Amino acid sequence: MHYGCSIAGRLHQSNRAKQAVTDGTRKNHFLSWCSRIGLPDPCCPSSTLQARNFILACYVVSLIRGETIKGDGFFIRHSTLMGYVAQATRCHTDRRLPLPRLGVPIDYVALMTDAVRKYERVPNRREMIHDPMMTAIIGRAQSASPDSLTATLC
Repeated sequence: MHYGCSIAGRLHQSNRAKQAVTDGTRKNHFLSWCSRIGLPDPCCPSSTLQARNFILACYVVSLIRGETIKGDGFFIRHSTLMGYVAQATRCHTDRRLPLPRLGVPIDYVALMTDAVRKYERVPNRREMIHDPMMTAIIGRAQSASPDSLTATLC
């Protein structure tokens, strides 16, 4: 009898196995992001904790801007964002390095994640204003007549 096939089939369908795959994908996403920005070592062990916290916060900003596993433009919820952060910090714990969020004077990651959490609590919220949106608004204002409503509002 093939008892192992039944166990493997059940494991494949379990939430624990799916979460492990998601965690691995998020960790790989962080590593590929570090590679894209030219960071040779994602953990930067020779840098200060504050500098490593800032790097992690930059990653959080890229996620907020929609640079997620699903692709550009997807709004990321706070709980999902914290899952990405957990896997990025796991890279540090795997190497027995201090966590970049503990013992720092300013936790830049918390500043960004708290902003997302506050934004989610706003009833009837709209899309956050981001750099490309501001560029589009400024472009419309510049091309509009100086006496128009668009130019006045911008």
